[in-house]
Amino acid sequence: MEELRDGLSTTLNDTDYILIELPFDALPPYYETVLDELMDNGYRPIIAHPERCRPIAEDPAILHPLVQKGIVTQVTAGSITGDFGPELQRTGLKMIEENLIHVVASDAHHAESRPFRMPAALDIIRSEFGEVQAEAMQENARKIFNDEKITSMVAAKEGH
Repeated sequence: MEELRDGLSTTLNDTDYILIELPFDALPPYYETVLDELMDNGYRPIIAHPERCRPIAEDPAILHPLVQKGIVTQVTAGSITGDFGPELQRTGLKMIEENLIHVVASDAHHAESRPFRMPAALDIIRSEFGEVQAEAMQENARKIFNDEKITSMVAAKEGH
């Protein structure tokens, strides 16, 4: 909180949304306290790639109370396309199916080693869950950019 107040840390596009990256191997015992403190101070935390955090991947139900209190979650496009392996792909898709993911994000770091995979990820989401789900995730991303509140998720697997 001090870093945010002092301008050492920043929000996304100068909005109330702040990207939170949890460790991949373990959940710190204080993570919920930090998320609550951010929310109590008017910020809207977005948990980046929860499918890549082993404890959450093993038990996605960990996200239910967080999502219910208004914390946003974003899956990495490369997870949905299988770039990080079939297990992360299954986990990411399962989280979408269970209404635990609000947006898909590129997480692009490099043109070749971590490329922009958004079109392919959205095609997979469209194929698995339908156009409404893909559009809802894109609309949520627009809402974040414009500092608007995300109000809902869709999740209904079409044709399965």
